[in-house]
Amino acid sequence: MTRPVRWILTTVGALVLVAVGALTAASMLTDRSQWARVVMWRDADVGDRDRFPARLIAHVPGDTWAFAQPRDGSEYDRLWAPLRHRTAEGERTAPFDTFLAARGTHAFLVLLGDTLLTERYYHGATAESVFTSFSAAKSLLSLLVGLAIANGAMAGEDVPVTTWVPELVDRDPRFAAITLRHLMTMSSGLAFDHDPQWRDPARTYYAPDLRRVAVTPRWSESPGTVFRYNNYNPLLVGLALERATDMSVSAYLETHLWRRIGAAGPASWSLDSERHGFEKMESGFNARAADYARLGRLMLQGGRRDGVQILPDTWIARSTGVDGVGDPNPRYQYFWWTTAVDTMPAPFWAEGRFGQFIWIAPRDGLVIVRLGPDDGDVNWPSVFTALATRLRGDTP
Repeated sequence: MTRPVRWILTTVGALVLVAVGALTAASMLTDRSQWARVVMWRDADVGDRDRFPARLIAHVPGDTWAFAQPRDGSEYDRLWAPLRHRTAEGERTAPFDTFLAARGTHAFLVLLGDTLLTERYYHGATAESVFTSFSAAKSLLSLLVGLAIANGAMAGEDVPVTTWVPELVDRDPRFAAITLRHLMTMSSGLAFDHDPQWRDPARTYYAPDLRRVAVTPRWSESPGTVFRYNNYNPLLVGLALERATDMSVSAYLETHLWRRIGAAGPASWSLDSERHGFEKMESGFNARAADYARLGRLMLQGGRRDGVQILPDTWIARSTGVDGVGDPNPRYQYFWWTTAVDTMPAPFWAEGRFGQFIWIAPRDGLVIVRLGPDDGDVNWPSVFTALATRLRGDTP
């Protein structure tokens, strides 16, 4: 073996050892280092609930809010009629069941009033499977703010967030102008760099101390003027809620909502780390598909379960109704997506990355839950709208 060849092999071997050592070190630091998580875990994934520690949210066994079943399943066969959809190769038509499976769907539920028209699972998922919410967690956080206001722990959504997070003012007095409403409508004026992914997106998702991250955003413009989807916003709302209630967000959810909605199973909320124990406000709620449907059912029924008011109906109206005057984006209200039309009641929905949806159409009395990975080429709200049209019988 010649000297140059030996030198090349020695160099390559050394580089391999360094890389292996770096990866080994990173794998040992994932509970303490954002960068170790970026290196080891890379981009977010629907299986992330298994990577992060989590706080349990208990339900009440034996108090399940049951769904009615269709008396005649054939009445709803049109739900599964072939669906015309776009693909990379052009327009295609396929049976709806085939379409769902091909698009990575793991759970698909349709609730009409109190009746569960269908509950289907794919790719090995079952009724006991737990699904992470991604950004649909923001919508759940909005409900908790509404409960905290109703319970007197918070004075209202137009109160400055610095009431509970005063250290923001120490960094910049302008932060005193940011209210909970600005944060929940993504119009806080805080900066957020979506590109490159390893900056703000990685920081607000992977940092092991999200309370510290929450108080470090940069000022960009006056609040209430520009819509900017921004994960610092839910972190600040969650921090304010934790301080206002003197409870973890998970404990507040368990006490005031989860134990009251008749959930079929426990839920959990992923944490930034074992050491710091702060919920991943922007993405980390985890539950069964049918319990996501129960949350949608509660919204559909104005916050009531069997006549008992659990959520304030006025909060539901404010957080999901269209406001094209006070907010810069009428399609996004208090962490809920809406249909930007003046006629009420319009559909609204919780939406998370990779195609997690709780879609609610009050006009039709309809809740649709779709969970699982997604390649991003489907406009799911338009699909749900088409299904609502089918169920109304407006088209053959």
